[in-house]
Amino acid sequence: MIVEWRAYRTRTGKTRQFIEMMKTRGLPIQEAVQGRIMAMYTYEFGPQEEVVMLWRYDSLADREARRARLATTPGWAEFVAEASELVVSHETRLMNPVEL
Repeated sequence: MIVEWRAYRTRTGKTRQFIEMMKTRGLPIQEAVQGRIMAMYTYEFGPQEEVVMLWRYDSLADREARRARLATTPGWAEFVAEASELVVSHETRLMNPVEL
């Protein structure tokens, strides 16, 4: 299993609007393709205009296949275009598990 960490830095004062848009419009599209989101976070300390989302995949190939399907899912491109007006930047990291 791998975990994708996605951080969205929103425009000042737009974090709540981005979260609501993601919850009501983005996640229903994403979860139909990518499976249930692991978690969505904001920071108590640190960047105040940032939303972090965690997604689980079986492998890098699984992620690539799901992301490719998402790109062609009806309504996704329109959602991204509208949500991007609230976002300054975003960063993606893939995390591999460590055996303990």
